[in-house]
Amino acid sequence: MKILMMIILFSLVGCVNSEKITIKEENLENKIMEEWIYTSKIDGPFNEGKIIEKPVGFEQLVMKLVLLEVGGASFKTHCVYYKVPYKKILGILKIQELKSEGKCPETS
Repeated sequence: MKILMMIILFSLVGCVNSEKITIKEENLENKIMEEWIYTSKIDGPFNEGKIIEKPVGFEQLVMKLVLLEVGGASFKTHCVYYKVPYKKILGILKIQELKSEGKCPETS
């Protein structure tokens, strides 16, 4: 489980063009990485190594992470979406936070 989390974190870091990242974006990325350390459950429609190519231009749910809140008394959910690239539009990862353990919408 820890190895999978490290792969996910390094994948996210690798998706960002380091020359154009701002301090605010870097702080947000660090906050997300720190929160993902406390992942208690990973769900999702994993594509088992297949490249996501369709439907182009649309977002789709990639995975759902259930995280422990500070103090460990409650949970929250991070829904991770991927917008499939289309022509000049690059692929985009988007994270939506739910304040409790819940179901992620298919698209954000």
